Amino acid sequence: MHHRVKRLSRVSAIQHILISTWDVLATLTPDEFILFRETVGRDGASGFQSVQYRILEYKLGLKYRFIDFELPGGETQTIDVFANAQSEKEKEMLRGALAGPGIYDAVISYMAKALPDFGIADPGSRDYSRKHRKNAAVFTAWSYVYRNRISASALYQLGEKLIDLEDAFRKWRFAHLATVSRVIGSNTGTGGSSGLRYLRAVANQLFEDPMYPELWDVRSEMFSRPREFDLAAAGYEDGV
Repeated sequence: MHHRVKRLSRVSAIQHILISTWDVLATLTPDEFILFRETVGRDGASGFQSVQYRILEYKLGLKYRFIDFELPGGETQTIDVFANAQSEKEKEMLRGALAGPGIYDAVISYMAKALPDFGIADPGSRDYSRKHRKNAAVFTAWSYVYRNRISASALYQLGEKLIDLEDAFRKWRFAHLATVSRVIGSNTGTGGSSGLRYLRAVANQLFEDPMYPELWDVRSEMFSRPREFDLAAAGYEDGV
């Protein structure tokens, strides 16, 4: 367990370096950025086109194949992210990552074995191509861990590292949004997205529908005590 927490600490350090790179990019003026923007988009090197970036999202737990975003005028466009693959090998890499477990699936599988009394179903039988949905048993287990953070210290540290991971990913998206607003304004994104509209939507996405929802809901529960936390109201269909 400790080496897993250590690796997540390294990931967090890398994330903070990535977030800081937006400070450098934000120094570009519009006329400076336009000098290489066309080349970036033509060569499929923008973040929106990046196969590697999509695979990273899949590993984190953001599972999707199609992106819908609003165009100027109110029309909606749908993009198949697999269309950005430059080869069949890249498409296979995307398929494998989409169909495979994310980091939170691995954590839940570990929790199912470490805390058998909570009735957590091992996620091995679920459709990994779909994003993890809120689960009452997982929430109850995390609630126990956070109430007993001394005796369950290993899982507590793991939960906090996952929060670090998602929190940094949120910050990266908002830094991206702020930089794009400053440099290119409301123009179309380099890779063909709707620019600010798209970035604003994905930045807010993780607040409305987080990757590790039970860990965020535990925070709500902790501050709702001594009142009972309403699982059904929080969207836990299996907790009614």
